[in-house]
Amino acid sequence: GFFGYFDGFKSSTFQLEFKKPAKFYGSTSIVSHQNSAAAETFSVPDYMRLVDSPIMFCEPDTTTLNIGGAKILISVYAPQKGNNSKVIAETISATLNAQKNYLGGKLPIERYAFIISILDEDPRSGSFGALEHSYSSFYVFPKMSAAELAIQVRDCAAHEFFQIGRAHV
Repeated sequence: GFFGYFDGFKSSTFQLEFKKPAKFYGSTSIVSHQNSAAAETFSVPDYMRLVDSPIMFCEPDTTTLNIGGAKILISVYAPQKGNNSKVIAETISATLNAQKNYLGGKLPIERYAFIISILDEDPRSGSFGALEHSYSSFYVFPKMSAAELAIQVRDCAAHEFFQIGRAHV
């Protein structure tokens, strides 16, 4: 979706309600305030947090890590179902722990989300990659094995994850 605001309301609270299929889960760094089989509701304190917090709805392939006082969500949408998120979590946990240690042993956030979408077919451009946000990063990759995907995410995440400091400068 695309979001905007009216002049004078950039600092207003935004509440988002998404209608969804029963099996879908909203992967994001934002805490869900209400969740039912048919809908999920999120609230953000202002427009900047809204545009800095991607949300991906899909049938969950998720794993959560607890690192440096933060809950780190890894959520993967892939045409071929599997345990992609678990393999990614195992592969990137050493990198995230090294970054936590570099930052003094505690992360400056409570939640972070790695949101990953795997394309059904190779992109015509051959391009893929990630966009970093203060509380999450969003990845788009072509089809590949779980092990190859985990290495790609790890290599990008080493850079993307360090954007967490931007939220607290």
